[in-house]
Amino acid sequence: MILKIIAFEINEDTVISFDELQKKLVNMGYRRVETVDVVGEFSKRGSIVDIFSPLSEKPIRLDFFDDELDSMRTFDEITQRSLEKIDSAVIYPTSDFFLTSEEKDVVVERILTKLNDTKLREEENYQEISTYLQEKIEIYKATGDFSDLESFSNLVYENTYSIADYLTDDIIVFYDNYHKILEKNRRTTRILFNKSSRDE
Repeated sequence: MILKIIAFEINEDTVISFDELQKKLVNMGYRRVETVDVVGEFSKRGSIVDIFSPLSEKPIRLDFFDDELDSMRTFDEITQRSLEKIDSAVIYPTSDFFLTSEEKDVVVERILTKLNDTKLREEENYQEISTYLQEKIEIYKATGDFSDLESFSNLVYENTYSIADYLTDDIIVFYDNYHKILEKNRRTTRILFNKSSRDE
């Protein structure tokens, strides 16, 4: 199982710098926040690192002394109060599909390459698209937050395919809730390319 292969254990013998831990977490799809309250988040305050891993009932609170783990407890994500002491915990990735930091950099490079495409530059809303993506790329480079660029993750592959590529011309396709598909497409377009919608 891929989750088990990529997951890692933290226990009282763990020696790891925060930079190394943060890189691991970001590569596993975690997002750094001020206060952890949902799965897939982590935070750092002084020597304390909070992590909410999938498959865990409660998030965990790690207290480090330099690079050595001093103590580990679960905590309540609502009150933020520490709960019981634990000896170890397994940190799982936030999804069964995620990109490493190196792969995210590849995606960013390919987005920038596409933005230089002559045909794309001829599009009426090119400047708006370019400005939006440049802003999100800058956020990623500054904070490591890749969430607004995740929809471009397929660019990590040299060649991409969809299920439509495997259908023959005589195949009949039925869409369930087609009006919802259209609405989601319109909403996604507004989010990506409409400044006024983004600023609301």
